[in-house]
Amino acid sequence: MTGIYRRLLLAVLMGAIIGLPILTRHAPEARLYAGTSRLKFLEKEFVDAHEKVRDGVVAVLVGNEMFTGFFISEDGLMLTNGDVTKAAARSPVVVHFHTGERRSAKFVAADPYNYICLIKVEGRGYKPLEFGHSGSVKVGQIVMTVGNAFGSIQNDEQAAFSIGMVSGLYRLTGDIGYRGDVIETDAAVNGGVEGAPLVDIKGRVVGVAARGYCRARFLGTAVPIDQVKLTLDDLKLNRPIYSGYFGAAFEGTVISSVDKGSPAEMAGLKKGDKITEIDTVLVNSEQDIKQVLGNSPAGCTTNIAVRRGEEELILRVTLGKGISGKEIKPPAVVMGPGPGVPAKAVPWLGFTLVDRGGGRVEVLKVAPGSPAAGAGITQGLRLLSVNGKIIGSVAAFDVLFRSVRTGRQLVLEMENKDGWKRDFKVTVGAKVGKDF
Repeated sequence: MTGIYRRLLLAVLMGAIIGLPILTRHAPEARLYAGTSRLKFLEKEFVDAHEKVRDGVVAVLVGNEMFTGFFISEDGLMLTNGDVTKAAARSPVVVHFHTGERRSAKFVAADPYNYICLIKVEGRGYKPLEFGHSGSVKVGQIVMTVGNAFGSIQNDEQAAFSIGMVSGLYRLTGDIGYRGDVIETDAAVNGGVEGAPLVDIKGRVVGVAARGYCRARFLGTAVPIDQVKLTLDDLKLNRPIYSGYFGAAFEGTVISSVDKGSPAEMAGLKKGDKITEIDTVLVNSEQDIKQVLGNSPAGCTTNIAVRRGEEELILRVTLGKGISGKEIKPPAVVMGPGPGVPAKAVPWLGFTLVDRGGGRVEVLKVAPGSPAAGAGITQGLRLLSVNGKIIGSVAAFDVLFRSVRTGRQLVLEMENKDGWKRDFKVTVGAKVGKDF
């Protein structure tokens, strides 16, 4: 028996040695075949996702402006971008289907914190899109936009379909239209796609496309759908929408009380904590806190830096659904002096700043003859710091600039597109108006 086992073992070994070149020779073809099969499977996933959502996506036309909307109910209710709210006050709203059909729509309600609104067309039998969960979205995940890119639905009778990935998950604090969590993506968010669904590979909505936040980098953003869900029932019933619930009161920048069971308490904030920074915005007054949190939607998450005795802490707070009487109201913006009140000159540098995402603050334009122009600052430079204090958003610069007086010299560290850095010394001038 021992001899038989030896012969069998030798036969197996010889077979393995002889077959090895054959396996090696065919390995590339096998890998290529396997790769092609995977691509075909993925291709089918994309096609299925497109077919699942295309009938639920429409062009939204208001005067000369175009957006995208998508159905959330069978009876004609749809979500779209918040800019439709302002446009609808001037012009009628028309919905254009990819079949070529056009129907009038009426404005229902708006959520100013998530920068979205609801509109409705008459009739039934529309195809609502399925909601996913934005809380489970990961960087690197495949996502798609389906929208009216440059008028593709009304002109070509097809929604533009773009595939990309999630390139970032963060919070905007300085953007003029929207302040809150965003899903950043390299799936195209071109003109007209605002209000479109951002969908996962199964065709489930995970976000509502906002204006392209950083066109220079070909990136767009979307409002997470989980935030939208929090106020959707209120929107449908046209009930008031409040800013996200924080659950603490302040005396200056010090927390004077914390509501039991509130987001602030669950995050670990306590009475006596001194707030020093909210995300990238430096906090110097209660007005600064209200400016950031009072413009924030329910569901968004913010990092709050506090000083507790000798300890420095950073606590992560997810704002709850807004509650009447518990909302943080942002300070009113004074656009100019009242009747009969002479205009007052304010500190002035003479440039306009814009957020470019990821903590990048860029000079958008420089006024001729201004202190900034005299110091050599030009359009396109990135602002890194002021007097050694890092600037990560326009809002952060705004907070710092409020304490600046006319005649003071500021040292602005700037960087050009090639990475070259230089300090610019600027003496603050004075001018009537609200520009920096």
